This record gives sequence, C-alpha cells and structure tokens, in this order.
Amino acid sequence: MDMRNLVINYHLTERCNYSCEFCFAKYGLEEKFNTELHRNVDSVKLMLEDVFRYFRKSFKSIRLNFAGGEPLLVANLIDIVDIAFYIGYEVSIITNGSLLKASLISNLFQKISMVGISIDSFNSETNHKIGRYTKNKPNNNIRQFIEELNKLPCKLKINTVVNRHNWQEDMSISINELNPDRWKIFKVLPIQPNTIGITDEQYQYFIETHYKKVGTLVFAENNDDMRESYIMIDPLGRFYQNSENDKGYIYSERILEQGTEKAFEQIVFDKIKFNQRYISL
Repeated sequence: MDMRNLVINYHLTERCNYSCEFCFAKYGLEEKFNTELHRNVDSVKLMLEDVFRYFRKSFKSIRLNFAGGEPLLVANLIDIVDIAFYIGYEVSIITNGSLLKASLISNLFQKISMVGISIDSFNSETNHKIGRYTKNKPNNNIRQFIEELNKLPCKLKINTVVNRHNWQEDMSISINELNPDRWKIFKVLPIQPNTIGITDEQYQYFIETHYKKVGTLVFAENNDDMRESYIMIDPLGRFYQNSENDKGYIYSERILEQGTEKAFEQIVFDKIKFNQRYISL
C-alpha cells in the first residue's frame, strides 16, 4: 500500500435510537447485542493495539473513526476513545447528533479531531418519514450543538444520505449556515428490504442542486465508490465489506482470534478507490 494516511471505521454497536430504513449499519446482530466487543474494554484495547501495530508499518498516521449504529449509546465510549488516543490513533466520530450534550462536548471531544454528524434533512416531516426521530420527536437541538462544536479545534463533517424522501430538498442555505469543513453526500445503498431507493438521475439532481450553492468541500459517493473502499470493523471485532450486490456483508474471522494480518487478508480493500475518496484531506 502506498498511502500515507489511513482511515479505519470501527462500528462499535449496531444499536441506534433512530430507525432509518436505509442505514448502512445492518449487521444482523439484533439478538446479539450482549456480545458486542465494546462491553469488554480490555478486549477492545488488545484488538486496537494489534490493528495499530499492523497498519502503522505502512502508514504515516491512522485515524480511527468511531461509528455505529449510534456510538454515543456505548457506555464505555469515553474509555475506548482514551485507549485509542493513547495507542496513537487520530480519533474521529460519526453520530446522529441526538445525544450530544454539553458534558460530552467539554470532555469527550477534546481528544477528537473530527466530528461527523448525519443530517439527511432540515425538514421535520421528512426526517420523520426517513426514521430520524426518537419517540416521535425530531432532533431540534442539532444546530445548537454544532455551534458549540465549532468552538473546539476539531473539524466538522456532515454526512447526508440521498433517498426517496429528500432528493428534491434544497439544503444549501442550512449547510452554509452550519459551515462544515466537509459535506459528504451518499446515494442510499440498495439494502433489502429497501423502499426509499433512488435512481442515478435523482441522485445527480441532488448533487447538481447543491454543488455550486454550497461554500464548503462537497464529496459525493455513489454506491460503487463506497464498495471495497472502506476499512471497516464490525461490533464483534471483524473486518467486513459490502458484498458485490450490496445486499449483505462479507466478514473476516475475529481479529482477536486470527490477528490483524490474517483477518485483513480475508476481505477485499481497493486502495485506489480509498485514495480517490481522501485525496483532498
């Protein structure tokens, strides 16, 4: 591998307080939450140390991006972030933002270099259709907490999944007001059952609607751009990738059982696609 910087996405949990139908993080663990690795901090530490030793041989820096499900639901999150930070990882996190609070911003995010927040719409009705709500209430405090995050040295990224409910929405005014360092726009993956898929033309319409209006870096990722271009670890501590038909995942054996090198050989990683996604970072 010839890249200087690596990003690894560690999906800590499948649990989420939202119910977005299109969510990328569908692992089939519904009845196995108690086996998720984050419940044993010592095991997480051993895995992250082994992953770091393996990839550090080839990369100048390694960013560990905590994702889910919703990572802020993980009780041990602060301890795990501390472990990753002291091992030597640059640390980032992606969250739906609904559980952000002042105490987290003042403590947890001091060690985080980038906070990614998933925002698929600024319309309450649209968010409700997508499933982005808790107890029938949309998250109305996201702007307030983004303003607080902007006071910290960490970068802000916004992720948007374009789907049947939001592909005609113009989000440019609100995105410009929030002024993220990056805005990543994904086309919804055709995970089955999926009733909110869109055509390539609809996805392109959304991109063209915003590309010239938004004064920030816009990164668009179609389905093929995402396939095999991410290094991902699932809640059980396995490397995994989207299958060729995007209807499931391919998993390695557990990293703690096989070691990082052998487990990583069991999935496909396209370094050219990876470089194309992160070339502007």
